[in-house]
Amino acid sequence: MKRILGILLIVLLLAGGIGCDEEGATTPEPTVTLEPTPTATPTPAPDSDSMADYIYAGGMGTRKVWKIQKSDMSKVAESATYGATIRALAEDNDYIYAAGWSPTRKVWKIQKSDMTKVAESIDLGGDLNALAEDDDYIYTAGYVIQKVWKIQKSDMSKVGASIAYGGTIYALTEDADYVYAAGYTAQKVWKIQKSDMSKVAESADYGDTIYALAEDADYIYAGGMTSRTVWKIQKSDMSKVAESIAFDICIYTMTEDTDYIYIGGGREVWKIQKSDMSKVGENANYAGAILALAEEGDYLYACGGSPNRRVWKIKKSDMSLVAQSIDYGGSLYALAQP
Repeated sequence: MKRILGILLIVLLLAGGIGCDEEGATTPEPTVTLEPTPTATPTPAPDSDSMADYIYAGGMGTRKVWKIQKSDMSKVAESATYGATIRALAEDNDYIYAAGWSPTRKVWKIQKSDMTKVAESIDLGGDLNALAEDDDYIYTAGYVIQKVWKIQKSDMSKVGASIAYGGTIYALTEDADYVYAAGYTAQKVWKIQKSDMSKVAESADYGDTIYALAEDADYIYAGGMTSRTVWKIQKSDMSKVAESIAFDICIYTMTEDTDYIYIGGGREVWKIQKSDMSKVGENANYAGAILALAEEGDYLYACGGSPNRRVWKIKKSDMSLVAQSIDYGGSLYALAQP
């Protein structure tokens, strides 16, 4: 009887050893052991890089892209020098895209894992002020060319361009189907169809240069000089539906989350409620012009000019400073938006 039970036990153990891995493939029959083997915890590949772990910053002075650990705001790596002031950054899962002023005037593609430059666009013929990106393309614009250029990410070739905006373009944002551009002279927000880069609509005249744009599912938010207010623009017909009170100085930068718009310029960051465009918070302690903002989760990241020249980590809930990077060595103009 004991022998029969022993045979049955072995049969059951062997039958239970066949299963599927995470991909659904059948695994080989394992060797039966008396003690279970613990399952090893998978380790991420060395070149995997979470968008939630780092913030990327660039500007003048060092003219490099810095990779900064969000948890303690320590600098962990940097790119080669761009050779000119870096004016705009964008990111996707694997790469950082950097663009800036003369003499470089190209979009660089930088591998996040080791911060090496792996490709670049052609010289776009003028200073580049803005970047936006989607799954397959980079969009850039600036001075002289005064158009929005569409660049294929895979080989960094130019594949399209809008008509001339009529002045320097300072800000870009995008959604699934459109790119939105704004700047000087025209002083309007243009809505551009991604598929053929044709202009399909425009906002009313803001009244002066527009330096900053942000977007959500239904609205575009625009800010700049003179009026110094944030306009809330309905995407469907590009009509202005609301605006904030006037900011203390020119609005240079903007970002947004589900409920709020964050604007920067002068030495302040304002928090504005989207629903009624009321100001509900601020941090006024940066001690230099705030030129770039980015946000992720519970925190806002701000950077700018002398004498500060650091990336600040600001708690959204009460707009308090919780950490900061070391001095970049020159004015910071750009942060990669997660």
